[in-house]
Amino acid sequence: MTPQDHNKTLGFIYGLIGTLALVGVIVATALAMRKGAFSNPPSTSPSALYFLPIPLLQLLVAYGVLRTKPWARILALLFSVLYVWIFPLGTLIAIYAWWFLHTTSGKQLYVKTKA
Repeated sequence: MTPQDHNKTLGFIYGLIGTLALVGVIVATALAMRKGAFSNPPSTSPSALYFLPIPLLQLLVAYGVLRTKPWARILALLFSVLYVWIFPLGTLIAIYAWWFLHTTSGKQLYVKTKA
């Protein structure tokens, strides 16, 4: 696989995880509201306020990785540290991301070139 292929794979993985996490937050909030656990509107419910930034950041990382933005490499490495604790699949994703983003060709993708 070429570095671009590895990068696309990594961006797809981050996008998939972010999408699944976002759906999970929405479903959990909807179920809690259905039970009547919140007396506040949905925009101020605890799950929406506290957990919504995580999937949105993951989707932002996926966008940045697919567009090879330099800031996305740093955020992808930070998320890979968090994924290590989600054994076994998260650990494999973290190892793959850490490995690719630390290879010479992986680093070269994210170097900002001056035009």
